[in-house]
Amino acid sequence: KNDEKAALEDYKEVILEKNEEATLKENEEAMLEENEEAMLKFYMS
Repeated sequence: KNDEKAALEDYKEVILEKNEEATLKENEEAMLEENEEAMLKFYMS
């Protein structure tokens, strides 16, 4: 029984780490897009 609980805890940790990585990647991509838009506006003006 304890093994199952330990396995579940490990599984939760792995999922949390994957979610964090995904969120970081999304934030990076969003920042890149914002930078591109800002640069376009700068060059257009």
